[in-house]
Amino acid sequence: MVEQVDSRYPARTNYQDTAEAERYDARRLRSPLDRMFHNTELKAIRRAVGSMPAEWSVLELPSGTGRTLVPLAQHFRQVHGVDISDQMLAVAGRRFADAKNVQLSRANGEALPFKDNEFQAAFSIRLFGHTPPEVRRNILKEMARVTSEKLAIMFYVLDPLINLRKKVQYVIRPPKGPWYPIESMAATEQLIDSLGFKIASVHSLLPGVMQSRMVIAKKRK
Repeated sequence: MVEQVDSRYPARTNYQDTAEAERYDARRLRSPLDRMFHNTELKAIRRAVGSMPAEWSVLELPSGTGRTLVPLAQHFRQVHGVDISDQMLAVAGRRFADAKNVQLSRANGEALPFKDNEFQAAFSIRLFGHTPPEVRRNILKEMARVTSEKLAIMFYVLDPLINLRKKVQYVIRPPKGPWYPIESMAATEQLIDSLGFKIASVHSLLPGVMQSRMVIAKKRK
């Protein structure tokens, strides 16, 4: 059953449609620029996992079609992918049909069905630009609750020059929904601190081109 659309957060329900889920990867990677961004994201994820023990059990939210789950599955002993869309999970299920270290399940990121500290690390890529601030905070609180060591989060940090480029880009290709970049790295640090974590490193993806920042945070003991 498709959940009611929140006009502030259409990404929550946009992919609860079989046709949309089936064409997601092709649409996401349709141009050379799209493929360059995708490869840059994968490189940032591999850089992040390289500093984490392979024996860890980790969470990714949302797992989508499994596009960004691949480098996690290649590195970690156990990977649990969570998404709110059964349709996206079906695509991911085919991708990882033979992967014994990958589990997939449907869950709402604001109320994760896992125990405190169940995972050593939790990852989130391409989510927090789509979520209003209060939803972003709720999901991050849940991710922090179920994680004992590290968070690896892709934040989208407001940059005036990139914002101007996006306005031009949106004339050619209108956005699929509203966008919620975080206002500054200082605000990002405050948010991470409020979760009981401390930023260990920040990696900017294509500075001056992308708003993306891969933030690695370590839990305060």
